[in-house]
Amino acid sequence: YYLQSDIWKSIMFAVIILLLVDVCMNFYLSRRFEIRKKMILKDLPYTLDLITVSVEAGASFDGAMARVISNINGELCDEFAKCLKEIKMGIQRKVALKNMSERCDVKELTTLINSLIQADELGVGLGRVLRIEASNLRDQRRQMAREKAMKAPVKMLFPLIFFIFPAIFIIILGPAIIKIYNVLIKG
Repeated sequence: YYLQSDIWKSIMFAVIILLLVDVCMNFYLSRRFEIRKKMILKDLPYTLDLITVSVEAGASFDGAMARVISNINGELCDEFAKCLKEIKMGIQRKVALKNMSERCDVKELTTLINSLIQADELGVGLGRVLRIEASNLRDQRRQMAREKAMKAPVKMLFPLIFFIFPAIFIIILGPAIIKIYNVLIKG
């Protein structure tokens, strides 16, 4: 009987440890995914500008991607390198770009890739499409910065109320309260 209870406790302890490890790993991986998405989004405007300049200078889109890979380091360039390898292996450019979009899972990059695929299918010049998308990306980034700036006062409100205002009131009203107290006790 004692052995059965000991085994039961060991199994429960192992299950609890496994659940704890699973929760910690899921949290760690989700955090890493979010950091990676932010890094890709941060690198996107500069990378897009470099691709635009290369395409407008006469390079093909694949050549522009190769130039990006050789000049910039980061998560986005690693994805462009994978995409370029897929293209060199014989996968269609459209499929390779869609694969990159699915791997990255960044809304802005997906929009850019869909525009590039559509421009390629319709025969529109890539330089013009890239320039328009770069402009849209800059506008989106400005809008996000404005939204963050609008949220800043709300986020500063609670520290102001609970930490800064009480200290200011003590400094300003402290001497007045001491004088009033002295006058009432002496008077």
